[in-house]
Amino acid sequence: MQTEEVLREKREPRQYKLASLSDMDWADMDLYREVFTATRDQLPAILRPKTSQELDRLMFFGIDHRAVEHQFWIFEHALTIDPLPVSSLCVWIDAAPELAYVVLKQFDPTATPLNDIWRTEIGSGVLRAVIRSATTFGIASLVALEKLKPIISTIDASEYAETLYLASLCVRGTDLARETLLVLNDVRSDEPRYADKQLLAVVADRAEEAFDECPLYEDGAVHRRAKGILTKLDRPPDAEDLTLASADIRVDKPSTIRLHSHVRVQAANAPDGPHVHRMLLDGVVKQAMRGTVKIQVLQPLPPEFKDMDWDLYDAGSVATARAMLDAVAKLATDGRECCELADLITEADGADPPIIPTSMPAWEDDRLNESQLAAVNSIDSPLALIWGPPGAQF
Repeated sequence: MQTEEVLREKREPRQYKLASLSDMDWADMDLYREVFTATRDQLPAILRPKTSQELDRLMFFGIDHRAVEHQFWIFEHALTIDPLPVSSLCVWIDAAPELAYVVLKQFDPTATPLNDIWRTEIGSGVLRAVIRSATTFGIASLVALEKLKPIISTIDASEYAETLYLASLCVRGTDLARETLLVLNDVRSDEPRYADKQLLAVVADRAEEAFDECPLYEDGAVHRRAKGILTKLDRPPDAEDLTLASADIRVDKPSTIRLHSHVRVQAANAPDGPHVHRMLLDGVVKQAMRGTVKIQVLQPLPPEFKDMDWDLYDAGSVATARAMLDAVAKLATDGRECCELADLITEADGADPPIIPTSMPAWEDDRLNESQLAAVNSIDSPLALIWGPPGAQF
């Protein structure tokens, strides 16, 4: 049948070129031509009269055309503006995580007193950006995390859990991933608290599972023995979140990718021109439908992503790790408000132990069957092992 021939067709990955300014036609583009043909020394005088909206347009033009030097120069200029354009800076750092190192260079977070810039949301944005780009910058990211100790040591348990979770997904290469998690743990506190130790254990297991499910070379590239699915990426038509991408999965090909899967998406081939490493992104499946998945991509999508073919790899489910992280963070944040045994579980010093009744009258309820009643009444037992089907309600 014709349908079968189409489904089984072997498609070669499309050729593509990296975006650049080399062949740019500057006609009717005075704003961009003036900036992107200027030298570093000329740029401050050109940028000074620009509005915040014009700076936004210039920055994203530079990102879309891989004008890396000019991105850094525009960002450096923005850091001199008073008052600081905090919201724009955060958006730019999310779009180009390497810009976080400019902030670290100009405003040392270990200096005393702490610069006011770190008291804004820029501090959290820089922390996320360093982790998202850790595979690219390697040991430099570890140094950056050590410098960010004043930020990491003061964030609450929920944000710290998110930071560790992001590292377990984004940092590739077993040694680098291990070192990243250990540095985060070391700078968090001189004496790790109960919650911090449990959070570290959860994300370490998640990172190890990801390496088992999707093997990597030590440089972070996907190992050739991993089995991927050739696909294309696009923006979902209803997506307001620019980190979302949709990927097609052939319905005739078995796949383990489903809701809450951690996926790695690697360019199916290298671009035309000078040799560069194939791009590799991490993501989590936020919606799974027949033949299509929606992925929250954790690194910036490259400007050419729609013109490329990608290999999609399953790195295991994050559902269990996500639930465990949320539970530990909630226990650390809410304490007895969420669990009467919180102080016993976390070994809190100086806390009054919860009042636990030594005996309770037998529970009777016509809505429960014999085994359910036995389970409820086992509260008086020193140890009770209770098993039930998922979703069982008492």
